[in-house]
Amino acid sequence: MDGVKDPIIWRVKCMVGRERQMAFCFMQKFLHLQKFGTKVPIISAFALDHVRGSVFVEAEKACDVTEACKGFCDVYVNRTSTVPVAEVRSLLSTRAKPFEVSPGTWVRMKSGNYKGDLAQVVSADDGRKKVLIKLIPRVDLHAISKKFGGAIPLKGAAVPAPRLISSQELEFFGPHIESKRDRQTGDVFEVLDGLMFKDGFLYKRVALSSLIYWGIQPTDTEILKFSSSPSIKSSADDMDWVSGIYGHNKKRNVPREPDMKKSASSKDKSSKASNLKGSTSTENCDDDDDDAQFNLHDLVTFGRKDFGVIIAVEKDGFKILKGGPEGSAVTVRKQDIKKGIVDKMFTAVDHQNKSISMNDTVKVLEGPVQFV
Repeated sequence: MDGVKDPIIWRVKCMVGRERQMAFCFMQKFLHLQKFGTKVPIISAFALDHVRGSVFVEAEKACDVTEACKGFCDVYVNRTSTVPVAEVRSLLSTRAKPFEVSPGTWVRMKSGNYKGDLAQVVSADDGRKKVLIKLIPRVDLHAISKKFGGAIPLKGAAVPAPRLISSQELEFFGPHIESKRDRQTGDVFEVLDGLMFKDGFLYKRVALSSLIYWGIQPTDTEILKFSSSPSIKSSADDMDWVSGIYGHNKKRNVPREPDMKKSASSKDKSSKASNLKGSTSTENCDDDDDDAQFNLHDLVTFGRKDFGVIIAVEKDGFKILKGGPEGSAVTVRKQDIKKGIVDKMFTAVDHQNKSISMNDTVKVLEGPVQFV
């Protein structure tokens, strides 16, 4: 019980993050000077986890606190104040152990486009008070494609509905996709426009203060969504392409496994029967990895970020004119080609900042091809 005869507790301002260190320095100074017969005129010093930027010193007078602070550069002696007697009890009372957020914990977002959305903690950094979470994306791939084409993003656009994004959808952004390994978890993510994707989910590193993690009880429907992934869906289902990504909706029907086997066998037979001759050949060639077919003059991606146009069909691969300032021609094996890409993925803007793409009719106003 505190009383009027108890020593005064002084609150001394210090640098944020140095509270524990300063309390230790007071104790170390007390023990060090005690060996030489000099007594530091304080009774105790302590720091509290929930009070940042302050260290507490128990002493009789203010001058005793000033004397004890001599030689310390991380404290502000001129910003010393007394703790009222009525607040001493609550200051020194024990507090319940804070809730620890561990991997697998269910949380909800406090604000932003994902306000109220369920998320799951993947990893936690207790020192920085940050966590890596995964949640169902609210991403407009159509807007991202326009952004890469030079269009100006619209402010105040409607927030997309949450849905998982398959890896097939991301492959159409081939040159814009980067693979990065997270240092903390070691997982590899596909990064598109600064957004991290893996297995259809969006991964974000956020501050712990931006999450609600007390008493979260997800519904069965929400848990079911987190247990599903585009990569484990039935191959007989229709796979939606990027919704309206290049001006109109496209959908590709994925054949069932028996049909795929028949198709593969028929392709092998036709491939054996045909002879590829020089760069004038226009026959389809099979990709060993995903049974994709490529024709002469097709746009394809290969390597990490490279893309180009097939200009010749050779015995063991294709001759491709690379996109870029250098415009060099390289020979690429069939198995090294990832995917064909749509012409309209490559867009530009006119002098009015309007997007133009392949097969669009334009009028040349100036330059060497004016009036042509």
